[in-house]
This record gives sequence, C-alpha cells and structure tokens, in this order.
Amino acid sequence: MATAVWSSSRSSTGSASSTHSSRPVGAVIGPTQLEPRLDLVSPNALYLAPGVGHQGATPQDVADVFADCPDRVFPSASRSLLGGPDPARLRDDAQALAEQFKTLLRT
Repeated sequence: MATAVWSSSRSSTGSASSTHSSRPVGAVIGPTQLEPRLDLVSPNALYLAPGVGHQGATPQDVADVFADCPDRVFPSASRSLLGGPDPARLRDDAQALAEQFKTLLRT
C-alpha cells in the first residue's frame, strides 16, 4: 500500500501559514485490506482512493476501508475507464461505477 499525505501551506489570504490547526489535509490510501485498521476519522481529512478496477480494488473494497468516513473519500478508477477510444463506453462505465459508489458510500 502506498500512502502519501498532503496539506495546504497557505492561509485563506494566500500567505504562508505557520500554524497547523486549520490547514486542510488529505491522504492517498489504496482501498485494500488494511491491517491494522487505520483511524481515518480522527484526522478529519479527505482521502483519495486509487486503484479501483484494473488495479484490483473494487467499489466494495472502498466502502469497507472507508466505512467510518464515506463522505470524505474520492475513489479513482482512471485506468479502468481509459480502456479505449470509445466515448460511449467511457460514459457508460463511469456512470455504472458512480452508481455503485453512490449505493455503497451512502452517508
């Protein structure tokens, strides 16, 4: 599992910030079986969950890993959706995945 953390280093006015209390923070977390289970609620962060589809993760994996904070996860299935030059297929596949995520990540 590859994990990266990012945060904003600018204040709302655009100047560099020296405090850490109000900066938005996020992480990239692969939606795989995580042991030990991570506390994804306490950081109050946003999460990017790459790897859905061709890389092996399923919408159900995303729902399981982010069950405690489904309103803060952004699943990514870009490799699965970019399988060819057929715009209709791309639209249909993206729509089908979006429906699965809506059902599984209800808050």
